[in-house]
Amino acid sequence: MEEPPELLPPPVPIRDLARHTATVMLGRSELRLDQLRDEVTDSIGGLVGTNSSQDRAISAAVEFGVTMVGYMAQDLLESTSQHFSHWPDSTPATILSIVVDQLGQWARHVPHE
Repeated sequence: MEEPPELLPPPVPIRDLARHTATVMLGRSELRLDQLRDEVTDSIGGLVGTNSSQDRAISAAVEFGVTMVGYMAQDLLESTSQHFSHWPDSTPATILSIVVDQLGQWARHVPHE
């Protein structure tokens, strides 16, 4: 039997994979990256059936996406903290409006159904 290629596309659309990963991330925030990656890979495989090549692709996509979100969150925290350290009288509402604005900019990249 021939070994499948290194990576085959996931058996679900990327948008669905991203939405499922986000749902697991939000619902299970205590999971480490490897646990989150395994849970998403296993749950997708359980729903639609995957082979080892597709599992590797899902794992790589989840690891990339979760790591990117982590870096974006870290940058938002650091830049907000740095910006408002110069304005000690800033109100929580002002800080929140900046954070919400940034999140809104990122949310524009979510594909519309």
